[in-house]
Amino acid sequence: MPVTVVKVENEPILIATFSGAVTADDMREMFSQSAAIMGDAQHTFYRITDAYNATSNFVEMLGAVQAASKGQAGSTTDPRIRTTFVGSSTWITFARNALQSPKFGGLNLAAFDSMEEALSSVHIQISNERKSDAS
Repeated sequence: MPVTVVKVENEPILIATFSGAVTADDMREMFSQSAAIMGDAQHTFYRITDAYNATSNFVEMLGAVQAASKGQAGSTTDPRIRTTFVGSSTWITFARNALQSPKFGGLNLAAFDSMEEALSSVHIQISNERKSDAS
């Protein structure tokens, strides 16, 4: 399967890992797996989408980005999800830039070259959210 989603134990972090050509169906599968893991929880989840080993052509990338803007539970537009990308391919740059466009939801998404950087960023986001909730 080109995508797997796992939850980091004892943390509100999901890691979605893609390999091979990424299609709109693969994105929908990621959303479905994410929604199943999140269940009825209403708190924020931080999904790190690792596309380091993803390969896609322009048409596949466009279809995947369009799928990401459809409002499906567990999708990038789900209000419970905060998305961070990992990868160094043109797919990451394309997806991030497209999702920032108003046509695809106007989302500002972080992208990193390594999982370590992404996890560090997410841990800072979680810490900041907890501080904000405490005040």
